[in-house]
Amino acid sequence: MYKKNKFKIYQFINLVLIFPTIIIISCTVTVKTTSPYTKSKISYQQGVTYFQQNKYKEADSCFTNALNELPNMDAYFNRANTRLKLNNIQGFCMDLKMAKDYTDKEANRIYFSRCIQTEDVLDSISKKIISRDKYQNYYEVTELSLTNDTLAQYYYQDSMFVYTKLYKEVYPSREGEEYLLRFIGMNVYYPDEAKEKLIMGKVFLSFIIDEGGKINNIKILRGVHPLLDKSAINVINKIPNLTPAKYKNKPVKFKMVIPINYRLN
Repeated sequence: MYKKNKFKIYQFINLVLIFPTIIIISCTVTVKTTSPYTKSKISYQQGVTYFQQNKYKEADSCFTNALNELPNMDAYFNRANTRLKLNNIQGFCMDLKMAKDYTDKEANRIYFSRCIQTEDVLDSISKKIISRDKYQNYYEVTELSLTNDTLAQYYYQDSMFVYTKLYKEVYPSREGEEYLLRFIGMNVYYPDEAKEKLIMGKVFLSFIIDEGGKINNIKILRGVHPLLDKSAINVINKIPNLTPAKYKNKPVKFKMVIPINYRLN
């Protein structure tokens, strides 16, 4: 989306769980625009400035404003870092998870090292490695065979199970594995205004294919520009129902992450 300003949140080794009194600090940004992208960017940059000035409550407010306008991994990551400075460890972990869900690799690494408890569960046919969030009702599970072959990976939260990887099972499809990319390539629209302004880049999206093969929960993980981001969402919305993923012969929800590359020759 826009350039990261990450800080070394991994340098804090001894964490103490403290829930501070909530104090409302406003982040006032005057900008003559109705664009959520521009408002989010300006609030984000102001948050970075406050953080560098050690004004962590003000920084938290600005990063929150940025996220209210347009959710993105950078603001989640830096608000996590800010909340760590404020000794809000629960908020720190919750924001790291959000940044992780937006495919931030550094957030993923820190989240699993600081915010997760892992246990092995063994039954008669398989073994499960269960990673439990310490501060919210969220679990990630890797299911293995008794010979330690990976069978599936999924997460569940609030009684909803969503698979992210399947091995030797059925992935979502319609006419084969290349159907989605072929459909997108044939139906994506490159906005004229984006062409005129030479706006190019790769938009990353995620979405969930439910048990009936319908696509929902479309999310921009890494945007380029509002014109291209909107175009990418539009083409995903056009995809007809798919054959759902199956695990152990039962339809399951499945999360996919794909890039759509906008490039001018």
